[in-house]
Amino acid sequence: MHFPAIVALLAAALVAVAIPISQTEASFSVPVPTAQEVSTEAALTSVLRTQAESVSGILVGVGRADNASLTLEAQSAPGAEIIPQPLLSAVARLSARGALGGDGPPLSVPLNAKTVSFTLHERGIASSQVTAYDTVGDALAAAGVELGQFDQVSPPPDEKLTAGMHVHVDYATRVHLVYGTEVQIIETQARSIREMFAEQAIDVEASDMVFPDGSKSVREGMTVKVILVRTALVYEDVPVPFRTSTRYDYGIPMGQKVVQTPGAEGAARKTYEAKTVNGREVGRVFVGEEVIEPTNEVVLLGAKQPTIVPVDNGGAAPGEGECRQRMVVWATYYTAASAGGTITRTGTGVYKGIIATDPNVIALGTRMWVPGYGYGIAADTGGGVIGAHIDLAYGENDVYDWGSRTVEICILG
Repeated sequence: MHFPAIVALLAAALVAVAIPISQTEASFSVPVPTAQEVSTEAALTSVLRTQAESVSGILVGVGRADNASLTLEAQSAPGAEIIPQPLLSAVARLSARGALGGDGPPLSVPLNAKTVSFTLHERGIASSQVTAYDTVGDALAAAGVELGQFDQVSPPPDEKLTAGMHVHVDYATRVHLVYGTEVQIIETQARSIREMFAEQAIDVEASDMVFPDGSKSVREGMTVKVILVRTALVYEDVPVPFRTSTRYDYGIPMGQKVVQTPGAEGAARKTYEAKTVNGREVGRVFVGEEVIEPTNEVVLLGAKQPTIVPVDNGGAAPGEGECRQRMVVWATYYTAASAGGTITRTGTGVYKGIIATDPNVIALGTRMWVPGYGYGIAADTGGGVIGAHIDLAYGENDVYDWGSRTVEICILG
């Protein structure tokens, strides 16, 4: 490389440094030139959040500067006289571009529009702005202000922008909320955690645990944890079976049953106070019990006595096979399985020939003959065998050839 070229490049670098361009986002109020000072077209939208300190910097930022204007300013820098004219122009434009955001998208500026200056307040910083847009919202958008759902703007975005207006942007604070077992990110304008709960209609009860404390201030990116500690009444129902009561009815034939009142189960409702943490039960305390009484079943049992025909044998003892008396009874049958046991009241097994009777009507040990069944002996009793009712036993291997019916039996002598 030739020595003059090296000298020119070094000088260009010095000029780039010397050109008064700010590369820092405004942290204080910076005066912005009026439209007449910037362009004879009066067409500049000054929506610069990074404020340039020179006219050329502003023009480059909005795409309105030409090489001549930039070169003119660069020529005033120390050492500019030794740099070739094309190189000087390139350095000046590159410096101004870099100060205003590098490769970012160009600003959209309506030409030949009247400009309005206003003051933007955000995050405790005030900056002067110039725009050609009519409304607060459009001016903010052109200034690169991105608004979220819970961000607040005063005046409202749809209000007409006027000269000298102060526009305040209050950005929402993003908070990580752990509510029980749910995790979510919320945006809030509240100043304290307790105010945030009210603003967002978040149900927090006095028994819940909140970390940090509800009086603490809301900070960007903080995590608020709510442990749900709740109590509620729970009920446990235990069924109560009904009982069956039997009443004699002398208008119903002996042995027949009629259900007068159907039974219905009741329930014992036990009440507990259950404690839960984040929806999971951790304990309960018994509070009380309420019993819903069952409806007992009422059964009418026929007690109408059958006609008993005494046998007239002239007073002599009846012989073998002769009937001492006859009796009309209601006859059913049973097995060891249906009776729930294999031993009878008198200690015998359950097999054909064993007959269950009501001892008050037919005494145990009485021998009888039952048409269709055969000979048998009263050797058993049963809870349902009352009055003129007999129950005929069958063994495990017997043929069950009996159907419940009324029959006339012969009491043997």
